[in-house]
Amino acid sequence: MSYFRRKVPLVISTILFIVLCGTFVIQMFYIFYFFLPFVNKKDNQDTQQNNTGLTVIISAWDELENLKRLVPRLLSQNHKNFELIIVDDRSTDGSLDYLRELSQLDKRLKHIRIDETPNRMSAKKYALTLGIKASKNERIVFTDADCMPDSDDWLNSISNAYTSDQVQVVLGYSKYEKTEGFLNKFIRYETSITALHYLSFAFKKIPYMGVGRNLSYTKSIFLDSNGFQPYMSFLAGDDDLFVQKVANGNNTNIATNFSAHTSSVPKNTWSEYFTQKIRHLNIGKYYNYKTKSLLGLLFLSTIFFYICSVFVLFNETFLPFALAFIFLRVLINLIIFYKLSKKLNDNQEWYLMPMLEFIYLLYYIVIGVISLNKKKISWK
Repeated sequence: MSYFRRKVPLVISTILFIVLCGTFVIQMFYIFYFFLPFVNKKDNQDTQQNNTGLTVIISAWDELENLKRLVPRLLSQNHKNFELIIVDDRSTDGSLDYLRELSQLDKRLKHIRIDETPNRMSAKKYALTLGIKASKNERIVFTDADCMPDSDDWLNSISNAYTSDQVQVVLGYSKYEKTEGFLNKFIRYETSITALHYLSFAFKKIPYMGVGRNLSYTKSIFLDSNGFQPYMSFLAGDDDLFVQKVANGNNTNIATNFSAHTSSVPKNTWSEYFTQKIRHLNIGKYYNYKTKSLLGLLFLSTIFFYICSVFVLFNETFLPFALAFIFLRVLINLIIFYKLSKKLNDNQEWYLMPMLEFIYLLYYIVIGVISLNKKKISWK
C-alpha cells in the first residue's frame, strides 16, 4: 500500500473516491427507483377468459421442425377467439406443404407464402408486415418459430394485459431454456438482466424496447405509424426500434405473470451467440437520445464503480468506505437478481451473479466496440 500511495498521490485517490461515491449514488437511484419496485410488484396471475379477438403472427424461414412443435401448441391455447398466421418466407424444407395440410384441418390457421423479398427490405419485417395487413383482428401477438408458450393460457394472459382501450402495446418476457454449460448460464443471465431493464423502465412508464419472441401491439398503431419505416432495410429492429417509435407511458403495459411467458432454445456456441448479439447491439446506435442516455449512464456508472473501487481499495483512508459500498451494492444486486428469478419463474443461478456481472461488463465492451465498427451485419 505504501508503494501505491507513492505512485498515486492522495489528491488523485480523493478524486477517485469522489467518483466512486457518485457512481454508487447513481447505481442506488436505478436500483431503488426502477429495479426494486418492479421485482416487488405483485403480478396478477388471473388467466380468465377474454374473448377479444387476437391474431398470432410468426415469420418462418425453413422452420419445419420447429413449426411441427409450435403450431399444435398454439392451436391448443385456451383463448377462444384467435387466428394464427404463419408467413412462410421462401422456405424449402417442406413448411409450405405442412401448413397447407394443417390449415385444412383447422380454419384458425392461415398461411402466407413469400417467394421473393423486395430489394432493400428486411425479409422478416416484410413478412411481418404482410401478416399484420392480413390480420382480421386489431390486437396482434408475435413470437418466433423456435419459441414455445410456457402455458396454454399464454394468449389469455396477453389479452388480459390490454386493461383498457388506451393500451396499444404489451411487452412480455421470453426466457431461454436451461441446459448444461457456462454459455447457457451466461445467456440466461444476460436475457434476465435485459428483461429487468426494459420491463422495469416500462413499469415506470419509460418503455424503450420489447422482444419479438413475446410481444403484442395493435394493428392500428402499426399502420398509423407507417409500420417499420424508416428501419425497413435493417436486419433487426422489428421489436426494439418499433416499440421505441410507438410506445409511451400511457399506451404500454407489461405482462409478467407466469402464464404470459414464452421459452426459446438458446444458442449452443459462442460464435453463434456473438453473431446474434453483434446484430442486436448494432441496432442500439439508432435508439433515441433519452434511451441511450438512461442505459449509457447505468452502464458507465457500473464500469466506473468497479474501476474506482480497485484503486480506492489500496488507500487506507478510504478503504472502509470502499468496502462498505462494494458490499452493499453486491448484496442489494444479489437480492434483486434472486427476486427477479422468482418473479420470472426462471431458475437462475443467482449466487453466480457477481461473477456473471463482471463477465457481462467485459463482454458488452468488446461486443459493443465490434458492433459499432462493423458495417455489414449477417443474419446467421
